[in-house]
Amino acid sequence: MVAELFEALAAVFALALLGLNVMATRSLFRTTELGLGQKIAQGVIVWLLPFGGALMVLRILAEGDPAAVPQRWLSNETVNEYVLQALRIEAQTAEQAAEHRIEQAIVESISGHESHSGGHDGGH
Repeated sequence: MVAELFEALAAVFALALLGLNVMATRSLFRTTELGLGQKIAQGVIVWLLPFGGALMVLRILAEGDPAAVPQRWLSNETVNEYVLQALRIEAQTAEQAAEHRIEQAIVESISGHESHSGGHDGGH
């Protein structure tokens, strides 16, 4: 029973992802604001980054060419909220990684300085 529920949820998730990606791709075809190269690049983003890529492209298109994204598909406020949530998570992860690297660099710098000075007070 759990396996069947998991399969059903996976199917719903896959259909939602597919639907969102198709909406974003159709919007890319509809826009007149982007050149062919930009459309291809954004299409790649849509299909390689689940949910986040499609939401990002839809948001960009909704701002730059509102006619390309039919309002009945997704309101700008919904897109904005999802994109902001996804970007907030990415930013927090990047910030934590940067803080960790800085802390490591400080510790290594202090350790390296102490080993080079040999524990002497500089002859004072």
